[in-house]
Amino acid sequence: MTKESPFETLDKTQPFGEIHGIDGDARYEQNGFVYDAHCRLMRSRLTPDLKERLKRLEAELAAEQAAEEARQRVLADLGVAPAPAPAPPTPPRVPQPPAVAPGTVDLDAWVRGRAEYPFDKVREAIKTTLKKHVTSLVDAIDAVGKALNVPENQLRQV
Repeated sequence: MTKESPFETLDKTQPFGEIHGIDGDARYEQNGFVYDAHCRLMRSRLTPDLKERLKRLEAELAAEQAAEEARQRVLADLGVAPAPAPAPPTPPRVPQPPAVAPGTVDLDAWVRGRAEYPFDKVREAIKTTLKKHVTSLVDAIDAVGKALNVPENQLRQV
């Protein structure tokens, strides 16, 4: 079994871009590579140049890891205690829908970025509870933020 590439999944601790509009299943971009909504690398979108770049990045990462392992072995052979490893980065927090009745949307948590829901469910909740029709994410954030008097600095980022 082959080892999975570290680039198979979007690393949200590193800079990345969100893709908006119509671009098939592509939702994110990082280092020139395109990822789907589940943060998985879209190999079907790899051009020959990107395939070569991915191969080079994987080789560079493997070389860095091998060099660190060799460094640790040499330090151990010399009886020198290696410096404590830095704490691993905290994985990004993935907002979870709050415990509300099934099929409902907590607009307050959503507008503050504390919960994620499919946009069609958010739009439906806005229509039902606020009696407003919105067509875009920006309009939805604006409508809910104003209706709930949420300070602008607490609104979800687009």
